[in-house]
Amino acid sequence: MADVEEGSSMPSPGSKLCTGKIKSKSPELGRISGTALPRIDSPIDVLSSIQKDDVLKKLYLHLLPKFFILTVLCYVDRTNLAFAALTMNDDINISSFEYGLGSGLFFFLGYIISQVPSNLALHRVGARRWLSFLVIAWGIIATLFATLKDVRQFYVLRFFLGCAEGGTMPGMWYTLSLFFSEGELTVAWGWVLVGTALSQVIGAPIAAGLLEMEGVGHLHGWQWLFLVEGLMTVVMGVYLAMALASNPSKAYFLAPSERTWLHKRQSEAAADAAKSGSGTVSLAAIKDLRTWHLSAISLLANIPKWGIVFFCPLIIDYMLGGAKDKAVVALLTAIPFGIAAAVILGNAYHSKATNERRWHVAVPLALAAGALFALAFLLKHHKMRAAFGTLMVAAVVWAPDAVVAIWPATFLQGPGAATGIALINTIGSFGGMAGPLIIGAVRGAGGGYFVSMLVLAAASLTTSLLSAVFPEPKKLKRRLSGDLSEPAC
Repeated sequence: MADVEEGSSMPSPGSKLCTGKIKSKSPELGRISGTALPRIDSPIDVLSSIQKDDVLKKLYLHLLPKFFILTVLCYVDRTNLAFAALTMNDDINISSFEYGLGSGLFFFLGYIISQVPSNLALHRVGARRWLSFLVIAWGIIATLFATLKDVRQFYVLRFFLGCAEGGTMPGMWYTLSLFFSEGELTVAWGWVLVGTALSQVIGAPIAAGLLEMEGVGHLHGWQWLFLVEGLMTVVMGVYLAMALASNPSKAYFLAPSERTWLHKRQSEAAADAAKSGSGTVSLAAIKDLRTWHLSAISLLANIPKWGIVFFCPLIIDYMLGGAKDKAVVALLTAIPFGIAAAVILGNAYHSKATNERRWHVAVPLALAAGALFALAFLLKHHKMRAAFGTLMVAAVVWAPDAVVAIWPATFLQGPGAATGIALINTIGSFGGMAGPLIIGAVRGAGGGYFVSMLVLAAASLTTSLLSAVFPEPKKLKRRLSGDLSEPAC
């Protein structure tokens, strides 16, 4: 296995593979950080289509389970607060406004501050080292929530949890972009993002069980919730430090010829993208108007998504008239998020099959907007059965996640991708900050859920309109993304 330095920069995806002789576009092709790789300069060295499929399968098996589990744990630690709030808020006297402030503003403030520095650090030192460090740090912070005594400590821990998690999701995306082409990345990232919704499906029954441990060891159920789930994350961080490959040249699970071919493909992709996109200059990503367009889409889309994430158990509890058994509320919360997981993956596959992005974002968000408008009126008039059904439909607000996440790969490459993705995620985090805060503030002022659901609906509709006019790169319209056998010359 070729060995390289952990911090070596690697190209991003996107190009096609010539089946004939491939000429080097860079004097460094065939070498990474001074380590020689076999040159591909004859048809014999080019992998067959069957071998390419084997490489892709190996990539899926090595990367996706790790990142899926990591995403689940990330979102469980980020959102288990929603389940804990069913009893924790009363135990330590946190108001609805203070809960919205801590769950949204303080968490995403830390998340925003750490985004760009974290991604630059990942690009410098490598995915294995940096991601494992972040995961262990946030796991330790997550366990400290079991010591909560007052609202000030709540704010401080939410802020530092946001700092620790800030680079995780964009770091995973960037790592996957080193291994997969654009079309492959859509589905690969879709599988990872399914974890964002399934975290609630998986986390709900776990939360229900842990909340039932009230009084065990002289601890509240919500304290057991933070302890157990935080320690699980620490264990995952240690595992990543030992098992994650940072880039194609360190892919120990591939044969030498497979590593060489994959490195060559990704290098060719980066060189091709640099001709027309924001290739290797980080500043170019900031100057590109499409980066800001996607930032606006991300910001507005996060308002309804995160508003629902942090208040879904509380909304369902309200629908039930304040259930005595909070474990039942936790279990019911799994239903809308199970639907969300299905629509994320289904939408990602259909987007890849049709090679279309704009309408795979605009249409689900328009549907979600209609469901949220209906939910506002149903909750106001106490039509609770209908409101619960409408909440199921509103789950389609998650459907575009994988498609939106892949959009930067269509015009950002290399360091430009690291900078652009960090910027998009940073601005988008303001939406995550606003969603829970809006609901908490309106409820705290005695407005219930009516006005806040209308705001979430308006944000979803505006995002749909912005997505419908996003300019698609011309090259994506000329070919099917991710076809490993498609010639580039």
